[in-house]
Amino acid sequence: MSVARRLPRLAALLFACLACLVGAGVVAAQVTRVENTASLSFRGADGARRTVASNTVALDAVRAKQPTTLRFYRPPSDYEMTGMVCRTSPGVTFTPAPIDQATLAASHEVKTLDVFSDMVLVIENSAANHDADIRETTVISAGVGGTAIKVPLRETGTDTGVFAGGVPATATGKHPELRACDGRARRGVRITLSFDEDAESLSSSRSLLIDPAGFVFDSRTARLIDGATVSLVDANGQPATVFGDDGVSRYPSTMVSGSAVTDAGGTFYPAQPGRYRFPLTLPGVYYLRIVPPGDYTAPSVVPLARLGGGGGVRRRLARGARPWSFGSFGGRLVERDHE
Repeated sequence: MSVARRLPRLAALLFACLACLVGAGVVAAQVTRVENTASLSFRGADGARRTVASNTVALDAVRAKQPTTLRFYRPPSDYEMTGMVCRTSPGVTFTPAPIDQATLAASHEVKTLDVFSDMVLVIENSAANHDADIRETTVISAGVGGTAIKVPLRETGTDTGVFAGGVPATATGKHPELRACDGRARRGVRITLSFDEDAESLSSSRSLLIDPAGFVFDSRTARLIDGATVSLVDANGQPATVFGDDGVSRYPSTMVSGSAVTDAGGTFYPAQPGRYRFPLTLPGVYYLRIVPPGDYTAPSVVPLARLGGGGGVRRRLARGARPWSFGSFGGRLVERDHE
């Protein structure tokens, strides 16, 4: 076959290869102009080397937008977060602590979180990884109720496409300057992360239940009480099936107020005075059974208006001894007092 006859076939093949770029049928995409010119080198009958160029083919190539995934993690207990900044004007913007690959690898993904626990916000966004030599930044939003907070997340390393930021728990008393940016101050609600679709990436969102927990306290003095045995039971009076923050590891259905707990997956939940916690359950109606310590009795007979002098105690109370119906994968427990 002569070279002249082969050249049109070569050009047709090149055109077909370029055309396959636009035939993928993607839902969301961006268009890039692609131009290509083929060339063919050969030796003629006289032994001389010759090069022949094809016509230039130009196509609008469609590149699919990449998916994104948002996640919540709990960092290692000994990790100290630094570099956070909270700005409330003109809008609320929180710059979290940078998180590297090693720290994220040592963290645990969670489906609910304690207000006393630090957290790590993560988005997997490969399309935002433009430069393989630097750690880049992408921005997400964190919302609680009607409040939206802009959160820039830094890449965990060069060329990872994973962006993360650490948020310390201001409820512990540390970093009071950040409290205006910590939406977890409202217990029993959900914090929702969202990423808006852009020219390269698809949108995504993820929510997290904040602090399904309660406290046991003295109804006359409001002093938090350790040593009460608190059990979560179902509507039939049987021990409830409870999971830890990861939504997988089994967690005790009975614990002692003010005591630390370790779930079946090895996650450690530190003690807080007077506190009990049952992170996640299946949907249903649950009750608390309480065995008070010492000379205390439960439930209290002190009227609600007189509990611990009122004020902060009444604000902490939920719905007394009535059952609490949990939504999907759990909800906030009632807080109980002992006399």
